[in-house]
Amino acid sequence: MSKHKRLLIVDDSRFMRQAIADFFTSDNTIEIVGEAKNGAEAIEAVSNLDPDVVTLDVNMPVMDGLTALKHLMIRSPLPVVMLSTLMQEGAQATFDALRYGALDFILKPSQLKGDLDQQRQEICRKVRLAAHVEVSAMRYIRAEHQVKPSIMEPCRRVVTLGTAEGGYSVLLKIIPHLAINSTAYLVVLYANSVHVDTFAKYLDQFSALQVRRAKDGEHLYGGVCYLSSGNEYVTFRYDDGELTLHVTEAPFPWRRGSINRLFFSSAEILGSNGVGILLSGSSDDGSEGLSEILDAKGTAILQDPKTCLDKEMVLNALQLCDHGERCRTIPDGSMSDVLNELV
Repeated sequence: MSKHKRLLIVDDSRFMRQAIADFFTSDNTIEIVGEAKNGAEAIEAVSNLDPDVVTLDVNMPVMDGLTALKHLMIRSPLPVVMLSTLMQEGAQATFDALRYGALDFILKPSQLKGDLDQQRQEICRKVRLAAHVEVSAMRYIRAEHQVKPSIMEPCRRVVTLGTAEGGYSVLLKIIPHLAINSTAYLVVLYANSVHVDTFAKYLDQFSALQVRRAKDGEHLYGGVCYLSSGNEYVTFRYDDGELTLHVTEAPFPWRRGSINRLFFSSAEILGSNGVGILLSGSSDDGSEGLSEILDAKGTAILQDPKTCLDKEMVLNALQLCDHGERCRTIPDGSMSDVLNELV
């Protein structure tokens, strides 16, 4: 069996297709199996060539990339990395692509914008990561704009989640499908704070829950998902009997400790009622915190590594956390169903 992962490049520019192919000439893990210059050709090429991963442009003639992506995820799901001038973090088109089933996104390489070799390395890294994600994790996420309830539920339980690389995609598979009840959800997402603001607004459109940014001093309510950036430390405290958020700037954000800090607080304040969920991402953040939640008799859930864009955080946690009935590994596509039953 070949050790190579088979890549299909889709772009209407012949120059760009060649440039992307050249990036992988020295990569002994990726084999270029074909090219397509529009979305219609891409759908046919996927059927004929059976690639393991696809890079997909957005603006193309005949059929654009987002339309092709929806067709692929319905007919022949496979890992897709959007590679386009439109794929900027925080952009509507980027979040749409992830909701339609793309695993990741990256701007097209440009000699006018930064170090070309660094861009090459980042594209190769993202394609390699995507190529190893299990196909069952790919799906077109159907979602409709939601009307929010006018009355806020008292908070009876809190679920904490942490994610980094691949976080946008996995949260789009989970949050819109959570039921409204007395549970509050608090998420640490390693992304720029401005982009977390934009993502919260985007998620809120398609979620039954209210989705908003976590703010210092805010009381927790059931039926609300609070998003925070990895540049922040978020903990809980009781204020006049009400469970309240405490949000401060992380002193050393590059050390990646915000997920651990959130999980530590869950273990200390919520005890056996605490639920910690660790999703896709790099580093070892979250491992110690999940272990603390388990020590406090709470529940720990890990995203199945096979469905993670970046498996590092989850694999590190698997080494540290005990495997018992309170520590489960679940594919991202099943996470919302499990949470709706759990809470």
